[in-house]
Amino acid sequence: MAEYSVAKQFSGSVVFLTGATGYVGGLVLEKLLRTTEVDLVYVLLRPKGSCSAEQRLAQLLQNNIFHILRDQQRLLRKVKAVTGDITQPGLGLDASSRRILQQQTDVILHCAADIRLEADIKSALIANYCGTEAVLQLAAGCEHLQALVHVSSCFVNMNQPRSSVVDEQLYPLMFGATPVDCQALVQDLLVLPADAANTRATALGLRWGFPNNYTFSKHLAEQLVWQHHKHGLPAAIVRPSLVCSVAYDPIPGYIGNWAGPIGAAAALAIGFYHSLGCVSSQPLHVWDCMPADMVANAILATAAAVTAGRSSSIASKAATAAAKTGQPTETSSSSEDQQMLIVHSSSSSTYPLTLMEGWNYAVEFVQVHKPKFRLSWVKLPKMTASFQPNPKIVHRERRWTAFKVRLACCLLK
Repeated sequence: MAEYSVAKQFSGSVVFLTGATGYVGGLVLEKLLRTTEVDLVYVLLRPKGSCSAEQRLAQLLQNNIFHILRDQQRLLRKVKAVTGDITQPGLGLDASSRRILQQQTDVILHCAADIRLEADIKSALIANYCGTEAVLQLAAGCEHLQALVHVSSCFVNMNQPRSSVVDEQLYPLMFGATPVDCQALVQDLLVLPADAANTRATALGLRWGFPNNYTFSKHLAEQLVWQHHKHGLPAAIVRPSLVCSVAYDPIPGYIGNWAGPIGAAAALAIGFYHSLGCVSSQPLHVWDCMPADMVANAILATAAAVTAGRSSSIASKAATAAAKTGQPTETSSSSEDQQMLIVHSSSSSTYPLTLMEGWNYAVEFVQVHKPKFRLSWVKLPKMTASFQPNPKIVHRERRWTAFKVRLACCLLK
């Protein structure tokens, strides 16, 4: 396979980016500007309160992650705000903005999503499925699109058997032996009354093994991307696992939100968790975490592979590997020119971290770097491989933790 340069693949390109105000999207924007010769980056931003899209962009570029670029106005001027919203029909774009994007865009990086685990099904679908559909429709009208990268999640296939290997392939939903029409399913959920939609989504989630509406909606969105790819759209998918702090650049140790392992570590540090009774997972289960800058790298590298015409050959090798493990996939029988590149940005199969290790590292860190404020000064115990969670104790500790959260909110007010 011929080599190609990620930086050179973006040289002179015009990129349309969604989700730039999010943790991963912001790092993607920073790395695009700092490490490539991209020509222009259009950033989709919705007005918020009294702030226009342009004002929000100015605020975004003052974020600490852009500190290396702050004195390089030539690079910052490459970023242009586009007023829009992934929850609105057609991304909320006006006719002029849509025309400009479709005339100029070479690469689309779709990082925006509603990542709330407990969102109601309609909110999750409107952002994660309908928003993706609107991006794909925009892409279909682009005059010289070279690549579209949809940022998904490793956890879209949580419905697979526990401890099974999930390949870089699609896993279609089934009603018995019949593949599910995902588009019809989404339309069904969207037209139902809210309570009925949530009830049906819960029932389907239990049937298929999805623990929440986030993973369910993102799974459905992947099927949508695949349908457009089959009709000629140069699309690819990146699946990050749990996104943690930045490992290298632009700021080692930087955190951009409180989701996943970041929030869990912060909760432990300030005393929301004060005993092993708060833990409901098995000690030897893998806690698949990935540094945020590595995720951003994977997104840009995937886009470069598609623009360089390497995606089909890479995806074909992934499908061959999946076939050797006996994993049934929707794309495994497709011809090579139809293969869609799917990239896992994860650590569980290369450098797995157990929950026991993660807990003990966090305990050691807090003991050495004592926070100035804690809700509990009880010394946290280490976890051993023999630890077993007790559901009754977990339930009790959950209620106690909820009280501490409310107390902290009152103190902060």
